[in-house]
Amino acid sequence: MNAAVGPRVSKRNILSIRALIEYISRWVLSADQGYFAHQREIAQYLILRYNESMHVISRKALQQFWAQHPDSETPLVRWFKIMQQTDFQNLSELRTAFPAADKVGDWTVFNIGGNKYRLIASIHFNRGKVYIRHVLTHQEYDKEGWKK
Repeated sequence: MNAAVGPRVSKRNILSIRALIEYISRWVLSADQGYFAHQREIAQYLILRYNESMHVISRKALQQFWAQHPDSETPLVRWFKIMQQTDFQNLSELRTAFPAADKVGDWTVFNIGGNKYRLIASIHFNRGKVYIRHVLTHQEYDKEGWKK
């Protein structure tokens, strides 16, 4: 085993982990808050850790933006769901779902809502993390104040 890469995980082990996650999510997450509170935290951790998807931080930025621009809610929710349900390994894979995504410096810029809005994120493919940095109208994006 190479220490830099980590242990090899077989397809059988991944299927076992997914089965365990499914069992835990059905049993613990549907239970009452009181007695199962600690188990619920463990289940949520396992689901996030082993569910092979991107962890988007944070949805709150999207919600704040669509509160000001209500017509952006549907495309932003769509973007969020796609990002959350897919484990992109690199920019090429990301562009299969988002062909207009561009790399600008260390950030990735997404066209949202037919190029009406721009979402700027820092994506760490190796860790499966997406950090939302800015959600802007096209006019705000053109001012380039977000680059600072």
